[in-house]
Amino acid sequence: MLPVQLSIFSPWSLILASVPLAVVLLAVLSFLPQHGKLYDFVERCVRKLLFAPLPFAPGFVFIQLLLGLLALVTLTSGLTVASDSARVLPASTPLDKQLLTQGRQWRNQRNLYLTALALTLWYSVYMVYTLRAQLARAMRDAGEQDEGMASAASSTERRGVAAKNVVEKEHETGKPTARRIPQSSAPSPNE
Repeated sequence: MLPVQLSIFSPWSLILASVPLAVVLLAVLSFLPQHGKLYDFVERCVRKLLFAPLPFAPGFVFIQLLLGLLALVTLTSGLTVASDSARVLPASTPLDKQLLTQGRQWRNQRNLYLTALALTLWYSVYMVYTLRAQLARAMRDAGEQDEGMASAASSTERRGVAAKNVVEKEHETGKPTARRIPQSSAPSPNE
């Protein structure tokens, strides 16, 4: 009987456990509207968990560390699969050794595909979150510009209403109202 290694705390079980979390986060970030209490709650949780700054590496956040580690594990798994496929056993090798070698090759391939999937999903979560944050920032900036334009338009509108009121008053009373004529700052040609 072949020995079976089963450990809950192996790196492969942790990577496998992270895949459903990445899928759920990707689905929630992709399909959730960008407003409301639920979106604010999810956005705060994701920012606190995945985009927390690392105390030992200023300028980096947790998800960048996670992506780096997954990329490193994917690379080493790929190198292991490549070296395993280059190894050929002679035909005279006993069957149990052939099965053991073939099982190791399959396990290494499984690990490669698992880490590549996890890397792809977590990178997608990272990109979706950062792009949504950029979109929210751009929409907020556009809203601020619209408010500035609206306040400028409202002051112009107020001046128009005031001028209309003056004209109506002149028409009702029949006498002209003293108006302030703006003076130009340029010197007159007579000076």
